[in-house]
Amino acid sequence: QIEDPIERAERWIEEEKERRKLQQENKIMMPKASYFDALVERNLLTNFRDTAKEFKIGQKELIEWLIDNDYIYRDNKGKLKPYMKYVDAGLFEIKEYKKNKHAGTQTLIAPKGRETFKLLIGVK
Repeated sequence: QIEDPIERAERWIEEEKERRKLQQENKIMMPKASYFDALVERNLLTNFRDTAKEFKIGQKELIEWLIDNDYIYRDNKGKLKPYMKYVDAGLFEIKEYKKNKHAGTQTLIAPKGRETFKLLIGVK
């Protein structure tokens, strides 16, 4: 606490100026940060094949491990799907795609999932 009221008022004015400056900077940077985050997020998601390559194991081995440990399953059409609790935990993301005349969803592994599985599988 500052005893002198003039000194306290001057201090408050300086703090208020700094707060307003930071608010203005935040207002300018927020759209850029949101765009960058979305761009990075999209580029950091990997499919099963690329994740297996990163781990230096076979794609089939990775998928079998994920199925055996109840992270993913095959639906009625044989597509790999994650259990929802692991999507909610940020290990997987399900993205829609449209390519030529085909459309559907694809299960992708998020950075948190790759780090988790790398530790659990014992990849160095």
